[in-house]
Amino acid sequence: PGHMVAFDARDQLVTKIEQIEGNKLTLQDKANRTVQDAVVRHSDSAPLQAAIDKAVRHKRNLYVPNGHYRLTSGLTVRDASIRIEGESGVNTVMDISEGRGAVFELLRGEEVTLRNFRAIGHTGMAEKPGSFKTSSGFSYWCCALKSCQAVVIRGTERVLCENMHATRMSAEAFYCQGPRRMGMTESKGGHTI
Repeated sequence: PGHMVAFDARDQLVTKIEQIEGNKLTLQDKANRTVQDAVVRHSDSAPLQAAIDKAVRHKRNLYVPNGHYRLTSGLTVRDASIRIEGESGVNTVMDISEGRGAVFELLRGEEVTLRNFRAIGHTGMAEKPGSFKTSSGFSYWCCALKSCQAVVIRGTERVLCENMHATRMSAEAFYCQGPRRMGMTESKGGHTI
């Protein structure tokens, strides 16, 4: 059958700001050229991921205060029993509109509670992303080119999503997938959503 290759490219420097003096930024890495119309955008993915990893490691819950958090990649909650709670389901905004992946991806673990978050993606159904046929006649869903979702659950035993709001997601806003079964063997603990 036909094949499809998709790629995207951007002329951007991803680095850390070491110092701010007035309107001058000192960056950890040097830019490869000078431009007059450069735009500086923050990304909260790395510090939020570090906070989640530390909370999981120390078996603590995580509180996220109100704010607009820009995500360039999703946040992974791996092998956890944790509660991650925003201050407000309206004003604790997880914005993945310039990124890809799930705002929260839950991988395995026993019990995860997500509470009080608003997730914003980049392509809602109003944009009618739809599908198209490849040269060999196979359908391809455009949402797979740059996917974003609010919550993806993969094999976590118990999950509670409370006061969670999602808009403009390119695929299923809330998606759940359990471990596959082998014959008549039930997976450990079953799964409740």
